[in-house]
Amino acid sequence: MQIYFSGFLVGGLLICALIVLLALRFLVHKRAKVDSIVMAAPFALVFAIFYLFAYGANLFSLCIFVLVLVVFFTNYRALQRFAEGLYVDYYHAYFSVASFVEALVTVAMAVFLIIYAPVSDTPTKGYTIEKTQLTGSATQGLSEKSQFFDSIDGALYEYIGDSGIDAEKPILLYVSDLFCYSKDFSPVLAGYAREGYQVFAADLFLDDVEYNSKFLDNKLIRPFALRMQKVYNNSKFEKNLDVYIQKKEREIKSVKDFLEKKYPNKEILFLGDTYTSQAVKNLFFKENIIKYDWGGCGLLSQTLPLEYKVLLSKDKKN
Repeated sequence: MQIYFSGFLVGGLLICALIVLLALRFLVHKRAKVDSIVMAAPFALVFAIFYLFAYGANLFSLCIFVLVLVVFFTNYRALQRFAEGLYVDYYHAYFSVASFVEALVTVAMAVFLIIYAPVSDTPTKGYTIEKTQLTGSATQGLSEKSQFFDSIDGALYEYIGDSGIDAEKPILLYVSDLFCYSKDFSPVLAGYAREGYQVFAADLFLDDVEYNSKFLDNKLIRPFALRMQKVYNNSKFEKNLDVYIQKKEREIKSVKDFLEKKYPNKEILFLGDTYTSQAVKNLFFKENIIKYDWGGCGLLSQTLPLEYKVLLSKDKKN
C-alpha cells in the first residue's frame, strides 16, 4: 500500500501522538515532580479544533475531537495542579486505568487512520489552485469578497495547469455535490487543468439556500450531515431529494452567473456527479455536462476511504 502523507494523515497522527504521550506518562513520570507533560492536553485540544476546521466533519475528525475532549477532562485536575506548581505524589489507580484505555483507543484510531489513509496520484504536480472567497446569496447574486466585514458565503477555486490555459477550450465548472466538498473531486479537476482547460470548483453555503437547518448547513458539517442522513435515515433523504436537487440548482446558477459576468465571452460546461448532473439538466435542459456517476460522493474513496467504505456498506443494506 502506498501512503500519501497528506496534512490529514500527518495532523491526525500528531494529535494521536500527543494523546499517547499524555496518557502513558504515569508509566515513566517520576514522583515528586511537577507534571509538565500534562500541558499536552490543551495543545492536543487546540490541534483537534484546528484539524476539525481544516478538514470539516468526518468520522475521524469527530472521533479524534471527542477523544481529545475526554482526555482533556480526564486530566483537568492535573492541569490545575500544574498551574499551581504542585508536585505529583502518585497517580490514582482509576486514573491510570482510564489513561491506559485512552492510549489503547488512540493507538487503534491511529492504525485505522494509516490503513485508510488518503491516497493520491501525484496530487500537487502539474497545476496550481487559486482561491477566491465569495459573498452574497442566490437571490442577490454572488461577488468577490472585498471588505473585511463581508460575510464569507462560499469559495471558488481555479485550477490552472502548468502549461497554461487553452483559450479555445471552454470553462469547466464543478459545484460540490451533496456528500462532499469540491476538494473531494480534485483529481478530476486537476486532470482537466493539466489538459489546458480553465477549471473552476465551488463550495457554497448560502443563507437563502437551506438544506436542513442553520446548524446542519454549517460549512464544517453539511456534507457529513447529509452522508449520515443517507446512511441512517434513508427514507428522509429520499423524501427530501428533489428539494436538495433544487437547492443545488440555485447554487449552480449563482456560480454560473458570477463566472459569466467575469468571462462574458467564454462558454461554460459543467462537471458533475450524480446529483449535480441532475440539477444541471433541470436548469438548462441540455447535455452541457460531463457526468461522473459516483453517487454524489466525488472521490471520497480516495480522500476519505474509511468514510466511503462505511457509506457504501450501509447503503447496500438500505
